[in-house]
Formats: sequence, C-alpha cells, structure tokens
Amino acid sequence: MTHGGLLESSSKSLRSVGWRVGRVWGIIKEYFDEYPARRWVARFLLRHGFKVTGDASIRCGVIKVPYTRIARALNVERRAVKETAVMILGIPELREVFTRLEPVGVLKRAGSVVEVETGVNVVGVLARVAEKFEERGINVIQVVVDNLGLDPGGKITIITRKPISGDLVNELSRLKGVKKVTIY
Repeated sequence: MTHGGLLESSSKSLRSVGWRVGRVWGIIKEYFDEYPARRWVARFLLRHGFKVTGDASIRCGVIKVPYTRIARALNVERRAVKETAVMILGIPELREVFTRLEPVGVLKRAGSVVEVETGVNVVGVLARVAEKFEERGINVIQVVVDNLGLDPGGKITIITRKPISGDLVNELSRLKGVKKVTIY
C-alpha cells in the first residue's frame, strides 16, 4: 500500500524522500496498530536513527546492535525487535526511510543549549528563530530539528558558543508557532 504516492521507487534519493519523513509515524501507527510492542520498537529506532539493513539487522552507524539490547532497553521481547525489523523491510514506505537512517550526534555539552518547542504544522519557525540569533550576532554551531510526527509539534535544539540572555528567551517565546523555550 502506498500513502499518497509516498514511494514509487526505491531508487529515490534520501533528499527526495526527506520531506516525507514526517508522515512516517502515521504509517507506523497504521501498520503496527495491532502490535504495540513493535510500534514502540519502530518509534525507538526512528527517534535514535537506528538503521534496519537488508538482512533485518539493526545498526547504529556501522555498529550492529543486538536485538536483545534493544529489547532490554524497551522492556519488550527480543522477537518483537526482530519482527519489527522484518516487518519494516516488508513495507516499502518504511523500508525506504529505515534503511537510510543515520544517528545524529548532538553537541549539548559544547556550549549553550536552547530548546524551542513548536506547534503542529507551523511553517517558518526555524527561520524566525534563526533570525533572532542573527540579529544578536550569536553564531549557531549546531541545529537539530525533531519533527517526525512522533509527538505533537516539534522541537528545535540550538547550540551556540555564547550564553543565551533572558531577553532572547523572551523574544523567542513570543514568536509565532513557539510553544515553549528552555535553556540549559
């Protein structure tokens, strides 16, 4: 089954399917509706960037992650992890995304961290937030946007070398589409 032509061919580049990744959680919920443990495993793999390979093994980058480790972390049976990987490979929409996942290292200890929680389907929040940093001459060293549809809304994590002032936090809080701003 394809969802709105999500995938017509497995030869598409990650760039061409990247904007569609937000629909993945809806597809996972549909296919895994009767399998809560598998749904939990799929959510975990997606959130952490764990790839499912053609032989149904799970990898974090180049490191093979045993099913038992994931099962233990999620308090599910080992077979639920393996069956999730096999099921993902059998669903073209999910295979296209899960076989291309890569973990992302976040530099949270390398500077000041600002987390901006956003509303659902709000366009342009990242641009508005970035503009506020630019106006203050604050160099951003990393941005991670988490909006995979796993949770309502999204989260933008911004790491800078300069400390973040309370004034900037207040300004960010007033931007359209911003629900909450937290600094660490």
